[in-house]
Amino acid sequence: MKDKIPLDRPGSLDTEPGSDTYLVDQVLEARDKSDHDANRPVDVAEELNAMRAEIDRITESIGLLAGSAKALVSETPSILEQELRSLVQRKPLTALIGTVALSFGLALRLIGPSNRRSH
Repeated sequence: MKDKIPLDRPGSLDTEPGSDTYLVDQVLEARDKSDHDANRPVDVAEELNAMRAEIDRITESIGLLAGSAKALVSETPSILEQELRSLVQRKPLTALIGTVALSFGLALRLIGPSNRRSH
């Protein structure tokens, strides 16, 4: 049976050696193994321990994924700020025109066109 999925490396789920469908392979292997072990008596305590171990592994994996997602979300604003600064430095005229257009659009949206009519 294959080892656990290494979650300490980014993208490790994508780069699992041998298969894109690691969990499906695990289920198929377990089913094949259960077909061979059909004559063996079922030990409920052993099955429960195996299920608890699997739940612990899944819980750990979810915790690691949540931590990675939190780190990514916290880094996103600074990455966007750096990209925006880089864009303004590379194309200052385009940035100026974009700022003017955005300001004009916001002003029209907030203030609206004048309702005064000249007589």
